[in-house]
Amino acid sequence: MSSEGTSRRGNNYVLIGLPGCGKSTLGRRAAEELGLDFYDTDKLVMKALGDSISFLTLLNGYTREETRALWELSETARRSVIATGGSVLSCDYHIPILRSLGHIFFIDRDPEILSVSGKSRYFVKVNDEEPVNLDVMNVKSHLDLNYADIADSTVENNGDENEGLASLVSAIKDLERGA
Repeated sequence: MSSEGTSRRGNNYVLIGLPGCGKSTLGRRAAEELGLDFYDTDKLVMKALGDSISFLTLLNGYTREETRALWELSETARRSVIATGGSVLSCDYHIPILRSLGHIFFIDRDPEILSVSGKSRYFVKVNDEEPVNLDVMNVKSHLDLNYADIADSTVENNGDENEGLASLVSAIKDLERGA
């Protein structure tokens, strides 16, 4: 791991991974169980962009608002669990911000499981074709991002959700005991 961005490391727990891997679900549940605050950068971005989202709004404003949300959290979040958007690593300049926030966990979920689960939040229609599932499209387009190289730790989430939660909570407790 590079020393860039680690000198002022925060005491948060940042979750990264492919879209649909369980960052928000596991993060929210872990925060509740451990009595920590929880932030979901996807929700912060969507709030900033407004309820009426078009495909162009997503393309043009998402990254800008995601960067803004990360900077705000770096100033305000303390002992929190932060779930990031699945595309957070598609911008290299997000990496030092993530590192300044705290310990980074890669929530690892087999892409085969992600494709099958197909729980989608966004469907968009381009021209007159069938609607495209943005979550599945994101999974396929982000498979080349190496989340494990950026993360400090990896949490497997390939089985039951409760198993993934138990692994994450255990890892956070271990870090808190060592602090």
